[in-house]
Amino acid sequence: MTWRQACLGVALALMLVPAGQAASWSYCDQPARANLVQTDRMLRFGHLVENILDETAAQAVVVSRSGFDLERFGLHYSHAGVMLRDEVQQGWSVRQLYFDCAAERPRIYDQGIPGFLLGNEEDLPTFISMVFLPPDEERRLAVQAHSKPVALSLLGQTYSANAYPFSTRYQNCNQWALELLAYAWGNISLEAPDRRAAAQGWLKAQGYQPTQIRLGPFLDVASWFVPLVNRDDHPANELAEGIVSLSMPDAVEDFVHQQVPAATRLEICLKDTHVVIRKGWRRLDAKCVAEPTDQVMQLQ
Repeated sequence: MTWRQACLGVALALMLVPAGQAASWSYCDQPARANLVQTDRMLRFGHLVENILDETAAQAVVVSRSGFDLERFGLHYSHAGVMLRDEVQQGWSVRQLYFDCAAERPRIYDQGIPGFLLGNEEDLPTFISMVFLPPDEERRLAVQAHSKPVALSLLGQTYSANAYPFSTRYQNCNQWALELLAYAWGNISLEAPDRRAAAQGWLKAQGYQPTQIRLGPFLDVASWFVPLVNRDDHPANELAEGIVSLSMPDAVEDFVHQQVPAATRLEICLKDTHVVIRKGWRRLDAKCVAEPTDQVMQLQ
């Protein structure tokens, strides 16, 4: 495997291990962990998700999935993108940013739902969250998300796992998805000299609140040892306090909910063969435990 779609899960996980150990664990050198059993489970889980989507009229869905163990940060979603219905192929794909390890640069990639879900750590529950939009907002997002020129014009040249959301120096996968939303909904001019800067300006004006992660003193040395982590795009006052602000799926979803109160959310988790489905904006816990109002089933 020469590319990684984990977005920032590996890098964040490494930020809390000893520096020497982190230096020996390269982001791009990690082997693919999925075995045949895990692959089969994700194929079946992906089929279940596709069946649920097929029963809707959705054309473009804001989607997030879990990846690595981020519970120490109070998070379990690591990677966001836009899921698009393909009317010709009668299927679904996720348009997303990923890091191409061979080329050492970020790229835009379209991926089927089972492959998208395979990025999850094998021994953790798998989560997928889907935000469904009202017709007008959905149409505007679908038009721009389907456009390869637009997708590429919003692609940053340099990847950083902890990219600061209000700087164009770097970009991570969630930031690309967020800037695509901004471009779709912010009436940004086609003639804008820097579409990324214009998108970030609109996000700031609309009150977008990125995720803040407090790393304390370790942040001072993390960028020297942890792959794809940088400091030079972050505000000095936050760095002094050991804080990094970055775009995570929870922040992306919260912003969508703020901008489009009529949007709805569906969250599905898989633990072993146990599936929990929840409707609404209150997130499932990290252990995939159902509550009385949730739907529960066995993965077929």
